[in-house]
Amino acid sequence: VSATTVDSFVSAKLDGTNYKDWRNQMVAFLVSQGLVGYVNGSISAPPLIISAEVCDSILSSLSELILNPAHTHWRQTDQYVMRVLQTTLHESVLSDVAGFSTSKAVWDALAEMFSGNDKPKGQPLQLRDHLQKMKKDLINGSFSASQMPMCNQDRVRFALD
Repeated sequence: VSATTVDSFVSAKLDGTNYKDWRNQMVAFLVSQGLVGYVNGSISAPPLIISAEVCDSILSSLSELILNPAHTHWRQTDQYVMRVLQTTLHESVLSDVAGFSTSKAVWDALAEMFSGNDKPKGQPLQLRDHLQKMKKDLINGSFSASQMPMCNQDRVRFALD
């Protein structure tokens, strides 16, 4: 898979403020390439060493421990997936995952670091509006309780302070 293929799926590098969008794009890319199992854990590492039977004569065989070719293939593919992830990270984020050895470890670390960082875009305005309403209610309530008349000009001045 070429860098242009990754770039066509993942439009922006993960910088910590765009985790949700980045994750959705990465999942789409990994699914399209048959690689999502490496990051979600459904494709786990096969054993590194396996036992293989070796014939030493016509009537007998011996077991011998050998490197598992399936593990070697898994490791190569996992390192490829990890490199794909790294190419979609902003350099400030890349340094945070430099020590991980598997794509799943990188994926999980990114989820832990950033999954709560995406804020709904309207939230600051909603909070501001809520605080202004509370302030207005407090001012109106204070003067109503004291039974002191308050003109609109004073209310505006208190609301702006």
